[in-house]
Amino acid sequence: MDDWTLETWVRWFAYSSLLAEPPAVWASTSVQVALITKILKKHGVRKGLLLDAGCGTGRITVALAEYGFDVIGVDISPKFVEVANERIARAGVETKAKCVVGDLRRLIEVVKDLRFDAIISWFSSFGFYGDEVDKAILRNFAWVSKPHGLLLLDVENRDSVLKARGFQTSYRWTLEHGDKVLIINTKYDPWTSMDKGKADVYEKSDEGLKKVAEMSLQFRLYALHELVKMSKESGWHPVEAYGDWTGGEFKPDSPRLVLVAKRA
Repeated sequence: MDDWTLETWVRWFAYSSLLAEPPAVWASTSVQVALITKILKKHGVRKGLLLDAGCGTGRITVALAEYGFDVIGVDISPKFVEVANERIARAGVETKAKCVVGDLRRLIEVVKDLRFDAIISWFSSFGFYGDEVDKAILRNFAWVSKPHGLLLLDVENRDSVLKARGFQTSYRWTLEHGDKVLIINTKYDPWTSMDKGKADVYEKSDEGLKKVAEMSLQFRLYALHELVKMSKESGWHPVEAYGDWTGGEFKPDSPRLVLVAKRA
């Protein structure tokens, strides 16, 4: 497959799910959803239809449905969507939520005539393709948004990431869960702000670690001013930004970049 997102999120679902929604992120879901609902209510969205853009296995979709919102989740991975809908059923919110397979690059074809009161792109579900495609995705978000609809876009803060790495262009880190070990090696390109690399996947056994897969990775690391400019050029009016999932003020060293914008 030439498209790394299909290769990683679809073919290697059993392993990439650890990257998409690691245990530590699951543990703080209630905190994250509290911030999302606080922002929605602050800007007048107390009910209505939400889009969970890049829904993964339904973590945020289910939680927002439990809050009483109607939610459509879209994800490129059929297996992610299958698991998400199973979670929706177990939570008993089938009348409030549904996840479907779709590519955000072709979002208009996926949701057709549906229009959303708010669009949530959470936990680095944005920035896979580079500036021009990312901008096109933001335009898609604006197209399927209702007039004055809201956008919540959550990504890693570039400056914080680079500081944590000691401003080194090459970086290696490890993620372990159960019998799985992911060793991730990435290289940051300061000319494009793209972080590209691979994740080698190992399974633990009595004989040690056995390599079972190799996944490509590519993420655009954004600074606040870049997302502000890109969103303005894509039909959005930025109104505020937060620096973490508790709703803290955005600062240069904030771990997250949560941009809130209204449809222009």
